[in-house]
Amino acid sequence: MPTISFQLDADPRKGMPYVARITLDADGRLARDFYQLARDWGRKRVIVSGAVTIPEAAIIEVRTGGSWKNDYRGFYLARADGLWFLGAHDDASVKHAIRQYLAGTAPAPEPFASRPEWKAEADEPLPING
Repeated sequence: MPTISFQLDADPRKGMPYVARITLDADGRLARDFYQLARDWGRKRVIVSGAVTIPEAAIIEVRTGGSWKNDYRGFYLARADGLWFLGAHDDASVKHAIRQYLAGTAPAPEPFASRPEWKAEADEPLPING
């Protein structure tokens, strides 16, 4: 299971950053199970940070912030080396593919990138001096 470290810095007046695992509710709709991360508040900023161990093949939603017009959220697939970007929160085709995957009727959606956007932490610390 990959462990991912997050440090999400945003203006809370425009929406709180979060990391959530996406599941299906009893009606087959996408539901969020939020990971509890530390929050450090400033006058107009909040930093949400911490490390989360995520099961491989899980679908994760990360909200990095927002503006008055936009909401910066994306869906990710957890793999051993990190979180791979699947698409934006408002892309209907991505939501449909995720819903089918979580229902067990389709394979995992294919990531857009050639490397993980959020890299997993190393299992063991690298040796110093060689």
